[in-house]
Amino acid sequence: MAVLREGTARVGLHRNLPRWYAQGRHLITAGFLPGTAVALTVAASHIELRPSASPTGYSVSQKQAGAVAVIDLQAEALREVFGIGAVLYVRVEDGKILLSRHPIAELQASRPRDGSMVGAFVGGGTLDAAAVQAGFTPRAAIEIDPGYADLYARNHPTTRVLNMSIHEALYVDLPRPELVCAGICCEPWSTANRVAKGTGGQKRDKSLPATAHPLGDLSLWTFAVLAKLQPRTIVLEEAPRWVGSETGVAFVKALERMGYAVSHRVLSPHEVGYVARRPRSIVVAQTPDADGTVPSPWPTPRPTFERVRDFLDRDVPESAWFNADSKPWVFEHAAKQAAKGNGFGLIVVREDDTVLPVIKKRYQAGVGDSPVLAHPTREGFYRWFTVAETRRFHHIPDSYELGEAKTTAGEIVGQGVHVGLLSEIIRRATGREPDAARDEMRPAVVGTMVSGTTPSADRGETDNLPLFAVLGDEA
Repeated sequence: MAVLREGTARVGLHRNLPRWYAQGRHLITAGFLPGTAVALTVAASHIELRPSASPTGYSVSQKQAGAVAVIDLQAEALREVFGIGAVLYVRVEDGKILLSRHPIAELQASRPRDGSMVGAFVGGGTLDAAAVQAGFTPRAAIEIDPGYADLYARNHPTTRVLNMSIHEALYVDLPRPELVCAGICCEPWSTANRVAKGTGGQKRDKSLPATAHPLGDLSLWTFAVLAKLQPRTIVLEEAPRWVGSETGVAFVKALERMGYAVSHRVLSPHEVGYVARRPRSIVVAQTPDADGTVPSPWPTPRPTFERVRDFLDRDVPESAWFNADSKPWVFEHAAKQAAKGNGFGLIVVREDDTVLPVIKKRYQAGVGDSPVLAHPTREGFYRWFTVAETRRFHHIPDSYELGEAKTTAGEIVGQGVHVGLLSEIIRRATGREPDAARDEMRPAVVGTMVSGTTPSADRGETDNLPLFAVLGDEA
């Protein structure tokens, strides 16, 4: 039997009656002539429409003096079989129209709730550590760096580790998880990277877009993996500039097109009570529940409940402290930067402070523009924070291995997330925080009804629900 048209639609609601609307010349070609009665055959998973020689209560109307056929089906069977707002797959054949659930609706309905997760760009693994703290079990992790892949395997010995690029992982069979966490490569959007990758020290051309960076395409491959896995919840972490970039905006819209309710913020832990300052773009994509709502993933702003002193080692030797005599270069660097007025000098932190400046990737290398702790009693003496202290500032569990080398551990902390904050966001986003408020969120409108557009007059409230394709004749 010839297939004349395939497309998508949603079950609307008009004056409290479920509604499916179609128009086009192809309906006439299929045998649905104006004035013809329409017979319905209702099954558990689909509804079939056929022309009928006998009156049925449903009929084909017309536009343009009969040149265009119109079917405006308002039937309770649509609600009983599919539900209001359901995405339909519409197949128009010679002498028959078949309405069934669209495969994307089945994918959305089957998004798991099993406590499993997959990590991408896992690096040192702090984002996945936050998910574990929120109650999830990593099933697979994607990381291109062999050293980080080994470290991840030590921290998660039962997890499948894919030591490859995200674009290569797309073609590997991965489990469908409830949660995907991804710290998408931030170098293209980071203000910290002044040197072009792989150029031997040549400065980046700031006139070029971020996507011109050698890693600028990895966001696209990340989206392809997400579209394949169809997890119930997605948590992405990026540099602050990413979410407002063309790439970030398109990424969010594409997630909405897949049926996710998406919210995002540039958020720092110190804004919600933690002592550490580390602003990052955080994107949360959630599958709405049956009532169309999702739990709000965002912690409420609250006063700082931590102090720097809460995380300090108590057995630091006096030899760890330095002054202008023992490390003159640190103070010379600070003086030069102060003279330039660029803010890259020494940052002094005191035990009673409630905000800790950003700990950067190379902090444990003892660079001159890093936060240092002032001695509580000896004026002019300072020290850098230990690895143990920096991990505590970011709520990384003591049991989580950061590697043997101090510089590696420093890189993991400096590039990682605040585990406490991200764990809280993940718990709230996945419904594991019972006190989280609920938001009514719908995906963005991206198309119109299959076989034609719903007439603007008397349009029901949910006839405006989002669709996934534009198919049909222009009348």
